[in-house]
Amino acid sequence: MPAGDMLTANYEHEIDAYLIGDDDPWCVDNVTGWVGSSVAAHDVDLDLADGSVAATDVRSARVITLELYCTLADDDEVFEAIDDLQQAWAIGTDVELHAMLPHFGHVYVVGRCRDLAVADLRDAPHGRVEVQATFVANDPTIHVVEP
Repeated sequence: MPAGDMLTANYEHEIDAYLIGDDDPWCVDNVTGWVGSSVAAHDVDLDLADGSVAATDVRSARVITLELYCTLADDDEVFEAIDDLQQAWAIGTDVELHAMLPHFGHVYVVGRCRDLAVADLRDAPHGRVEVQATFVANDPTIHVVEP
């Protein structure tokens, strides 16, 4: 199955054949980084005058942050879901992060998984565990997958 073929609904994400979103078991609460850009400025501050000399501005790396949650009530299921997510969100090599987004459709970036921060696990028995996953695409280009 080609990468991204598991996507069926808006805000779902797929990484390394692992689907994130639509309660499988992770839901996407919020996502940032797909829209907008950051600038890597190369301006030079003037030592003996106000301001700086403008230099070339380029796009910096694209940082995509997924705020996820699951609502599993059983502790064993929660830890299995976290373990599965950790395996999919492995660090160290370039991978494709695919997403289905309103207006844009199926898109992807190439980069590396970074932080995977699990919130307070004491809330797990109460039915909600939150995770923040960070992905860095050193090449900020968003690739559109034609249907």
